[in-house]
Amino acid sequence: MKYLTSINSSWDIFINKLLEKLRQVSEHPGAQKYIFNTSWMFFEQGLRLLAGLFVGAWMARYLGPESYGLFSYALAYYFIFQAAGKLGLDDIIIKALVEKPETTNKILGTSFWLKFLSSFVFVAIMIFAIFISDEDPKMRLYVAIVSLGLIFRSFEVTDFYFRSQVQARFISICRIIQLSINSIIKILLIVYDADLVYFVITIFLENFMLGMLYFIAYRMKGYQSFFKAFDPNLAKRFLKLATPLMISSVAVTLYTRVDQLIISEILDDVAVGTYAVSFKVTEILYTIPILLCSSLFPAIVNAKSKGLEVYQTRLKRLYSFLTVTSISIGLFISIFSEVIIKFLYGDAFAEAANILVIQTWTLVFVSIGTVSTSWYITEGLQKLELWRNIFGAIVNITLNFALIPRLGVIGAAWASLCGYFVSSILFDLIHPKARISFKLKMAALNPADIFGLKQ
Repeated sequence: MKYLTSINSSWDIFINKLLEKLRQVSEHPGAQKYIFNTSWMFFEQGLRLLAGLFVGAWMARYLGPESYGLFSYALAYYFIFQAAGKLGLDDIIIKALVEKPETTNKILGTSFWLKFLSSFVFVAIMIFAIFISDEDPKMRLYVAIVSLGLIFRSFEVTDFYFRSQVQARFISICRIIQLSINSIIKILLIVYDADLVYFVITIFLENFMLGMLYFIAYRMKGYQSFFKAFDPNLAKRFLKLATPLMISSVAVTLYTRVDQLIISEILDDVAVGTYAVSFKVTEILYTIPILLCSSLFPAIVNAKSKGLEVYQTRLKRLYSFLTVTSISIGLFISIFSEVIIKFLYGDAFAEAANILVIQTWTLVFVSIGTVSTSWYITEGLQKLELWRNIFGAIVNITLNFALIPRLGVIGAAWASLCGYFVSSILFDLIHPKARISFKLKMAALNPADIFGLKQ
C-alpha cells in the first residue's frame, strides 16, 4: 500500500512539474511566436492530411492498383529530380536570412536565379533520361508533364523568407488555397471519368499555382522585387555550401522513392500501386517532423549563439518529443493498419496493410534523422550530412534488390526501414565527428531529465 502511495505521489509531482513547465513555456513571448507559427503549419498540414487521405484515396480507388501504380511511378521519377533541383539551398538560405537580414533582397534574388536556371537543366535531363529508356510512350508523356513543374519551384524562395521571419501563416494560406483548388479539380476528374493523363497534369498545376501564390503573398506584404538582385560571389558561396546537401537530398529521395522504381522493374505496376498507397499514408506522417523542424530551425540557429547548454537542450527536447510521438503513432497504426487501408482504399489494396505497419515504424528514424539534419547544418557539417545519407541510400538500394525478389513489396518496406536506421542512428555512432549527435539522441530517450522534471 505504501509502495502504491509512493508511486501516486511521484506521479503527481511529475504531472505538476510538467504542467508548470508547459505554463512557463506558453507564457514566454518568444515561445508564443514559435507556437503560433507552428500551429499554422500544422493546421495547413492537417487539411493536407485530410485531402490526401480522402481525395487521394478516392483517386486511388478510381484509378485502381495498376493505373495508380503508373501514376506513382511518374511521381517517384519526378521527386528524385525535384530533390536535385532544390540544389540543397533551402536551409542554407534560411540560415543566411536569419543571420544577415540586412541582405535579404540579395539572398532571395541570388537563390531564385540559381534555382530557376538549374530547373531548366534538370527538366532537360529528366526528359532526356525517360526518352532514352525503354518506357512506353504514355509514361514518357507523364514524366515530361510533371517535370515542367520544377520550373515554378524557384518561387519557393519567398517561402524561405517567411519561415526565417517566423511568419508561416502567409505560406500556409497559400498552400491551403492551392490544396483546395487542386482537390476540387481531382474530384471533378473522378466524377467526369477522366483519363489518367489529366491526374498527371494536376501535379504540374500544383507546382504552378503554389509558385505563383508564394510570389503574390510576398509582393502583397509590400516587399521589394528581388529579380535584379543577383550576386555572383554569393551564388558561388551558396553553391559551395549547398552541393553536399544537394547530393545528400538526392540520396534521401532515392531511399524514399527508388523502391517504387525497383518494384516496377522486378514486379509490376499493380505491386507499385499497392506499395504506393501505403507509402502515401506514411508520407503524410513524415511531414510532422519535417514541418516541426522547419518551423523551429531559426530557433535552433539562434540558440547556438546563446550558449551550448541552451542549444543542446532545445535539440534534445525536439528529439524527445518527436520520438515519443512517432512511437505512439506506430503503435496505433500497427493495431489498425488493416482497417485504415480497407476503409481508405478498399479490398483491391488490402495487401498494403502489412506494408503500412513496417513503413509506420520508419517514422521513428525519419523523425530523428530530420532533427539531426538541422544539427549537421548548424554545425557546418554539410559534407558529413552528405555521407550519412549516401550510406543510407546504398544500404536501402542494395536491400531492395536483395529482398524484393524474395519477399515482394514487403521487402521494399524492410529495406527502407533499414536504410533510415543506418543513416539516422548507426552512422552517428560510427563516425567520430557525429558521435556528439548520437549522444544527444540517446539523451532524448529520457524526457524527464530533459524537461527538468526529476524530483
